[in-house]
Amino acid sequence: MSKRKRKENRLGILKKIIISLSITAAVVIAALYFLKMYYFVSPDVKITGKADVVEYILTDSPNYKRSGKLAVKGIMLHSVGSPQPDAKSYADVFGAEDYTRSGVHAFIDAKTGEVYHTLPWNRVAWHCGGDGNLTHIGIEMCETDHEYYDDNGELHITDVQKAGQDAKRAYNSAVRIFAELSKAYGLDPLEDGVIISHNEGYEAGIASNHGDPEHYWEKTGLGYTMDGFRKDVYNLINE
Repeated sequence: MSKRKRKENRLGILKKIIISLSITAAVVIAALYFLKMYYFVSPDVKITGKADVVEYILTDSPNYKRSGKLAVKGIMLHSVGSPQPDAKSYADVFGAEDYTRSGVHAFIDAKTGEVYHTLPWNRVAWHCGGDGNLTHIGIEMCETDHEYYDDNGELHITDVQKAGQDAKRAYNSAVRIFAELSKAYGLDPLEDGVIISHNEGYEAGIASNHGDPEHYWEKTGLGYTMDGFRKDVYNLINE
């Protein structure tokens, strides 16, 4: 056998070894991901504190049926982006068997302050359109019916006083449920990236391009901010 032929054989063997190692590495990585998603996950918890929680798990929804388990690293706050304060109405839409657009762990009713718990806290929800789905619980505050969005997506408040009452009610409930979830999962509300808004998730590169809930709070004139929200959650935990 010529030197050239022997060299080609050695290169062929080396190529096969590299391909075999690459396949093995890919299998190992996939196995580790599977273990992380389905075994090394946060436990589900029952909220028994001050939040008025309505258990309304959407077991028929594609999000419930198709998503894996969640290793809870934080909680993301949203607002729904439409003049519909009723949490159950949203839950019923998201719970349909053919609703594949998105999912969320809970909706907060703007008129009652009730928290409709729609997915297990430790199940991945399709709430932010990015990698934040794999790390953060997602909770939506319903918005007041004293508002409308124009054709450009701009929010307008039609009754500042009533809208403010609805926004305050949802905010207060959000503080309570975030505090209880933070305690249950050992989260520090003041640590970077733990409690964030959808808007902050976008800025961090783990969520789609949304401005909620800051855009909503700004229009209500109540002076709410995410820094203030995080401090309120922290204070409630430590009161």
